[in-house]
Amino acid sequence: MTTAQRPVYGEVVIVAGQSGETDVAQEAVNTLMVEGFEASIPFLRAYMRNGKNAAAAAASVTAGRMVPLGGVFIKQFIERERNVTAHLIHEYAPSTKAEFETYVPRASVLLINTTLMLSWDWVEQIADHARLLNPNIIIVAGGIAVLKFYKVRQFIDAGKLPSNANVLRENLRLLFLKEYHSSIDFFIASNSGEYTLLSLLDSLAKSSEDWKTLPGVCWQEPNAVQWNMNPMGNEPISDVEVDWAKEIIPNPERIIFPIQVGYGCPFKCGFCDFHFIASKPHQSDLASVIRTLKSVPLIEGVRRVFFTNENLLLNSKQSHELLQAIIDADLHLRWTGFVRIDAVQTSDIVDLIVQSGCEKVLIGVESGDETVLRNMNKHCAPALITRALSLLLATKIAVHTYLLVGFPGETEGTIANTVRLFNELPEGGLLMFKAIPLIVAPLSPISMFPEQRVGFGLVGVTNKWRHTTMDYATAHALAQKIPDMMKSTLTSVVPIDQIFPVWDWEKMRQLNLARNVLRFRQRGLQEQPVDPRTDDQLWSALEANLYP
Repeated sequence: MTTAQRPVYGEVVIVAGQSGETDVAQEAVNTLMVEGFEASIPFLRAYMRNGKNAAAAAASVTAGRMVPLGGVFIKQFIERERNVTAHLIHEYAPSTKAEFETYVPRASVLLINTTLMLSWDWVEQIADHARLLNPNIIIVAGGIAVLKFYKVRQFIDAGKLPSNANVLRENLRLLFLKEYHSSIDFFIASNSGEYTLLSLLDSLAKSSEDWKTLPGVCWQEPNAVQWNMNPMGNEPISDVEVDWAKEIIPNPERIIFPIQVGYGCPFKCGFCDFHFIASKPHQSDLASVIRTLKSVPLIEGVRRVFFTNENLLLNSKQSHELLQAIIDADLHLRWTGFVRIDAVQTSDIVDLIVQSGCEKVLIGVESGDETVLRNMNKHCAPALITRALSLLLATKIAVHTYLLVGFPGETEGTIANTVRLFNELPEGGLLMFKAIPLIVAPLSPISMFPEQRVGFGLVGVTNKWRHTTMDYATAHALAQKIPDMMKSTLTSVVPIDQIFPVWDWEKMRQLNLARNVLRFRQRGLQEQPVDPRTDDQLWSALEANLYP
């Protein structure tokens, strides 16, 4: 049966993400280990609950998680616009296999959102599984991964990425027509895509081939993907308003609910590819944002949400309006979100952040070295970083920071400057950090702009790169070394802890301190400052501060 003959607008299945596991071996040097397991907060609670049996604790860990927003939005959108029955599978995992194998055989369409997929192999695995269960199902993939493939293909065809082609061929096989076959029928490359999806399915429902003229729609021919490289249309960016009250969410007490307040980024940081994907920021209507926030269920008197924006606070006017609207709505929020250093330079903004219910801020500090920051085009300086972090650390907000190791200009000396900036921050706050080696994104300015590649002596992309001051292997090794250089009051982030609630600010500070000191000693290192407590006393302190 050809694609045009397959039925559409029966039941629709949406897969919004995949389950992922932490690479314990990679993280082991960055956190305390207990019999080979990362001493995350959920693990430590289970460890104490199971009589300090590490294996039993690891098997019983129940961590918080975030429901993928894109899947919920598409489900509600397609149900509303076409009155179809849509089944949402939040993540493709062993625990959802029975659900997947129940819905897919009777469905007409499978939609795969690639935005939260950790690798393209997972996307293919989902599509192949569905094709085995239902040979006639129409499979459509969309989301950020598809959009990035499409954009890179455009630049390859335009001759703007010639030096990257060999490495890209290894990493992005979807781009090369003679080398790719997929169970996926259609790919939608768009910053939003929901209306393009409707047009595609409407065309198929009429047994028409009008879909071949839709901008951003590509399709599978017998042995290759047919790339429709017509200019992408001006599809409106949606406010991504959802009604969480309509969704049945298992174990909502362990959920942090994603909320989108806008989309896009006006900045051109040298390592980031988002400018080439969505350079014109869209801000959601505040009334829409408040309606979505009000639909989040109250759990023990609060609504826990994660703002998914690349930059929640873009400028003074937008920041004041958004935060004041949240305060005025009296929503009982506990929120987490990304903010830029230059957006947190005044005490009045920090006061509004606190009053609006902020629990954690996530900040891409990237570096504490002036030269590296300038090379990154971060529009930031060490003095601004110190000011923003000092203002936040004077509050009861948890501050999660991210350091990017290996950008052109990086040396052991620039890393020492970054570590010094952190170690000289005022005591008393709750600060965590994550050091990550540079991955050269194909669509990032240092990859796309020849003058930057030549100027920095950059060769290669992804994790196969070198430049005049460093290579990937060195950056990876130094990123692993940074936690050993920080003072013991600063915590290397354990991935599973990033969405764990701050149950008690002071207890979490004391727990992190005890865990950090034990980690230094486990590694045979001397913590700074020196802690007078014995290991047994530190374990007692850790246990005493695990719960409210």
